[in-house]
Amino acid sequence: TGSASTALAILIDVGSPSAPSITTAAQFASTTDMIHIIGNAEADSVVTITGGASPVSGATTGGNYDIEVTLTQNAVNNLSVTATDASDNESSPATVDITHDNTAPTGTIVINGGDAYTNSPNVTLTLSAAIDLSGVVEMNIANWTSYDGWETYSTSKAWILTANDAEKTVRVKFRDAAGNETAIGVSDTIILDTVAPVIT
Repeated sequence: TGSASTALAILIDVGSPSAPSITTAAQFASTTDMIHIIGNAEADSVVTITGGASPVSGATTGGNYDIEVTLTQNAVNNLSVTATDASDNESSPATVDITHDNTAPTGTIVINGGDAYTNSPNVTLTLSAAIDLSGVVEMNIANWTSYDGWETYSTSKAWILTANDAEKTVRVKFRDAAGNETAIGVSDTIILDTVAPVIT
């Protein structure tokens, strides 16, 4: 009698995994260049993230992944997340943008269009924040060094100088969406003179 044949089963997997989901939201980062990208992907797949300072990979655990990514500093990091299964099939990418910005915003302040004198303490401030990677969102204005509190950034602001005729200094600090603040307020000066000249 002949020997019994042995059946051999081969599983061919040509289906790509579904694109991973990303729980980590798009955001700004200023205090660190490391961020954890968290989400879900096909169980037992390897998740790869590109678009940061360098590619990084990690295995899923129960369909979940948590991978630390090093960001390119002071840049928008367009992160792309893919999953690769045991048969080397790669998913389509999921994406999230993480903006790293640790540069304090700068800008200018001008009182009454640059006038040297004013006869009223009621003045108009013209404010201009320089182009900032994460965008300037707030400003804080002061008579001398008494800051008024953070408020929404605007290019024009009605302002009241302190009493008594003298040279007045008005300062402003800017804050961007990543939380960076101007260290020393930029300033402008104007002389308040409310006394009419005396004719003798």
